[in-house]
Amino acid sequence: MKYILILVALFSSLIPAQAAAESDSSQIELVQVYPEPFHEILTFEFKVYDDQIHPVKIKIMNTLDELVFFQSVLIYKNHEKITVNTEDFFDIGLYSIKLDLGRKYEVIKKYKRY
Repeated sequence: MKYILILVALFSSLIPAQAAAESDSSQIELVQVYPEPFHEILTFEFKVYDDQIHPVKIKIMNTLDELVFFQSVLIYKNHEKITVNTEDFFDIGLYSIKLDLGRKYEVIKKYKRY
């Protein structure tokens, strides 16, 4: 019983910090996504305004609204740039990029060229 209480105390001290990072999306913002049009890579630049780790989900959908890419990443100070290899996106055309920044969502349209 003593060990269970210690574990509960440890986990309860960790949960508020994690919840704050997930819920305070005002501390992270998307600065830019480039290049436009993209070909082999797509780069996401974020700005983090605090010392927390922010989970970000990146979904990329083709023109048929099919999921072609999904990645969950952790963004924090000095690790604010993510590069996605897009060579496997075979179709030229408009792609929808859906970003989940916690409580804030962004949808961006980008064109893929040959």
